[in-house]
Amino acid sequence: MSVAIGLDVGTSGVKALAVAEDGEIVGRAEVEYGLSTPKSGWAEQDPEDWWRGTQQALEQLGVDEVAGPASSARRSRSASGSRPWSRRPATAR
Repeated sequence: MSVAIGLDVGTSGVKALAVAEDGEIVGRAEVEYGLSTPKSGWAEQDPEDWWRGTQQALEQLGVDEVAGPASSARRSRSASGSRPWSRRPATAR
């Protein structure tokens, strides 16, 4: 059975949803993470928290490994900020 997995990596956590080919929701998961405010008006997040949260949400859905290549991927952001991705972890402000 093929299952589509949707991930919402947001400000307060990651939400994951697994949907079967017939549209039935077969799993849900949510993992929260923190937001650092070191100075007034500042908000920071560690991108590693996003990655760890995603891994934990997938584990909660029972995804141990990907059986094949992803058939599609889409990234969107409705918040006013953006975060460039790189191989070197850095604090997101």
